[in-house]
Amino acid sequence: MVRFSPRLTVALAIAFLGLTAQVFGQTSGSSGSSSPSSSRGSTGSSSSIPVPSTSRNPSTQTFQRPIFIMGKVIMEDGSPLPQRVAIRRTCQGTATRRETYTDSHGTFSFQIGGIQAMQFSADASDSNAGMNPNQAANGDPLSQGMGAPGNMASASSGQTLEQQIWSCDVTAELPGYRSDVISLAGRHMMDDPDVGTIVLHRIGTVSGSMISLTSMQAPKDARKQFEKARDLMTKGKVPEAQACLEKAVTDYPQYAEAWYRLGQVHEKQKQLDDAHTAYMQSIQADPKFMSPYLSLAELAGLARNWQEADRMSSKVMEFDGVDFPAAFYINSVANYNLGNFELAEKSARRAEQLDSQHHNPRVQLLLGSLLERKGNYADAANEYRQYLKEAPQAGDASNVQKQLAELEKATAGAPQTAVPQSASRPPQP
Repeated sequence: MVRFSPRLTVALAIAFLGLTAQVFGQTSGSSGSSSPSSSRGSTGSSSSIPVPSTSRNPSTQTFQRPIFIMGKVIMEDGSPLPQRVAIRRTCQGTATRRETYTDSHGTFSFQIGGIQAMQFSADASDSNAGMNPNQAANGDPLSQGMGAPGNMASASSGQTLEQQIWSCDVTAELPGYRSDVISLAGRHMMDDPDVGTIVLHRIGTVSGSMISLTSMQAPKDARKQFEKARDLMTKGKVPEAQACLEKAVTDYPQYAEAWYRLGQVHEKQKQLDDAHTAYMQSIQADPKFMSPYLSLAELAGLARNWQEADRMSSKVMEFDGVDFPAAFYINSVANYNLGNFELAEKSARRAEQLDSQHHNPRVQLLLGSLLERKGNYADAANEYRQYLKEAPQAGDASNVQKQLAELEKATAGAPQTAVPQSASRPPQP
């Protein structure tokens, strides 16, 4: 009889938040200074998460002119966009960042390479979140400072900026909608910057919003303070940004997005109680604004308040069951620690289904643990193998490898006790 390793159980409970923020999160205390996901293949406890190095010797770089990209986003049915839409660039299927937002007419523009400031709204799902923008001056941010296997070649590999972006795609992000994909393959610096139109296709019912409607009603002075805070954050002036955001919410207490950003600023400074208060104020100002719910779920996980983590992640799942695999992962870990193993497995499978590119390999580790508890050793072994494949340099990889070896030894030549394949794997989206 193979016994479930207590070390894996402890690792799931302790390390989940830092890794969730690193892979998916909206900017928790750890994501604000490291990455959501900058280490696709590097996982471990939140105290030992490797941060990709972004330091480079300027003397070894050759300045390359930036490439400009512009386009438009429209709804499939021709209706106006319900809110500003995020534009994301993904390269080789793993390296990714949110580049910009559309304007009120659905148009967007951004540059690749050159000296560019990191957006205040960068989230943990961005591969280069937390990187110093001044260190990305002479090349594509997605091609530098990435430590995980499978990322784009850096400028030092001899590739031109044009060649670096040929593996990149541009998509739009709106909860409940599937985006057309525009490839940048073959694009040259002197080409027309207009890449065309991205169409959004509805795929589900979403009752929440990633953009608070209260932002549109903010008075001029409050908006001015909010924009000033964004600029200060790109320069790393966190206390100054905090002061501007505090003025914004004082002028306009219903400014949900400003409260949310203030919570992020507090998290960045490890002021978790103040962050919690700001997120709650954001929810009170706009109960349909989804971002603070996910941040509160992450904070609850840090405090091991699993009931609260379950409650807040469930709200995100209720608002949008398509676009937030992070919420399902947090919900699964919370229910695991509450002893609700069936609910934990259900949420973990949904997280795995939504995260088809395995941005968060700890979903596989969690599923393996749940399956091992049920005695489904063959399926548990498959999940552990997938985890080791996606995160070979993980801090707990050796422990998982030992556990996998025990499972393989126990199941060698014995009748499989695993559930049918259709039940052990989620359907493909």
